[in-house]
Amino acid sequence: MSNKPTGSLSSLSTLFEQFHSQMSSRLVGWQNITIAMVVKIIVLVLGAGGVANLWDAVTADVGVALLVILNAVSILKITNL
Repeated sequence: MSNKPTGSLSSLSTLFEQFHSQMSSRLVGWQNITIAMVVKIIVLVLGAGGVANLWDAVTADVGVALLVILNAVSILKITNL
C-alpha cells in the first residue's frame, strides 16, 4: 500500500511537481546548448584568427562537455530524484 493520499489534491500536486520538473529540465537543456555553442563559436573565431590551435579546440570541447554534464546533474538535485 502506498502512503500517498488518493484524491484530487494528490493528483494536482503531482501534476505541479511534474510541470516544475519539466520546466527546470528545459531550462537546463537550453543553458547547456547555449554554453556549448558560445564556447565553440569563440574557439572558432580564435582559430580563424590564428590565435587558437587544434589542442585549444580539443581542450575547450572537453571542458565544455564536463561543464554541461555537471550542469545536467543539477537537475537531479532540483527534482529530488
